[in-house]
Amino acid sequence: MLDHYLETFGRKPGAFPRSVPLDQARKNGAFTQEHDAFFTQAVRLYGESRATSEIVAVLLLSRRLPTKAVVYGLSQALSMHTVKADFVEIKARSSLESSREPLNGVPEVASAQVDLERYNALLGTRP
Repeated sequence: MLDHYLETFGRKPGAFPRSVPLDQARKNGAFTQEHDAFFTQAVRLYGESRATSEIVAVLLLSRRLPTKAVVYGLSQALSMHTVKADFVEIKARSSLESSREPLNGVPEVASAQVDLERYNALLGTRP
């Protein structure tokens, strides 16, 4: 339900904190404790209008990323005291990357030494 109002809240941020859709999202678990903590900290740092813009950007991430990843990004942002939607997105995306295995046993790539004498001959002697 909250998702349908996100663009409106982006244009009219004052409507967000006391909105019925936000209250419903809190009750049904779509607006988690991490979301709430992020918003509260953002209000403290930036004021209500900019904080609303940041949390709306985070909520819009849920359209493109799994909720679990977004909540992970929020928890990382809170632990780093960074209430920026961009940071949440970076951390959310990084949680989706598979772990990379070290390249043990892969031979090192080597190339022969390059001889530049012929190139230098084309240039001629320079003072």
